[in-house]
Amino acid sequence: GQCMYADFKSQYPTVNALQGLQELLLAERITIEKDINAVKTWVDNITVEELLNKSAWHKLRGICQIIPNEDVLPVRSEYSSSPSANIGVNYLSSKIPTWYTIADIVASKLITGKTPHIIDVMVLTPHGRVATIPFSLFGDDNYKIDLNADDLFASVIDLRSKVRADAKKENIDSDGYAFLDGLQMALKLLANSTSYGVLLEVVPDERGKPQKGTV
Repeated sequence: GQCMYADFKSQYPTVNALQGLQELLLAERITIEKDINAVKTWVDNITVEELLNKSAWHKLRGICQIIPNEDVLPVRSEYSSSPSANIGVNYLSSKIPTWYTIADIVASKLITGKTPHIIDVMVLTPHGRVATIPFSLFGDDNYKIDLNADDLFASVIDLRSKVRADAKKENIDSDGYAFLDGLQMALKLLANSTSYGVLLEVVPDERGKPQKGTV
């Protein structure tokens, strides 16, 4: 069979920008809405075409507790003989209620054709906004970001694209190229650490550790 390699450009920053998560990060306060029927009805009728509209992505800002039943979801588990756990997207059934993002719920619905069994929801709504002032990355005014008008995640990626374009104009063996290449990598790390690293979910491993017996 044939296959095609596909990748995303700056996936984590893009998802953050599309969902408008900066509004949550800069909000003076956040309220939680728990209208299960509203979320379920929206997921029941979701289409790929609707998700191509940026306004739909703000509806993904929340989490759902579900009873998984042959739903396609990310699962952290041990997938090989290695003792380290990893995340795979696969069919999941469980009697134990589990929390997932609304984005995960929507993805499962589009793949399987059925909405997971939602038993609780927490939709996050930002209110107000803390004051911010413009700042320049690396102390360089060419890399100024004003959060009153700019989205941090999109801005950093746009700046990285600009730096990479500037680097291509330099001789690959020059100091100018080395500087710009290092700068674009720094911007990549900054974008990923702010859009993914600082917002990661930490799940403690509470399984009992095997004890060595005595003879």
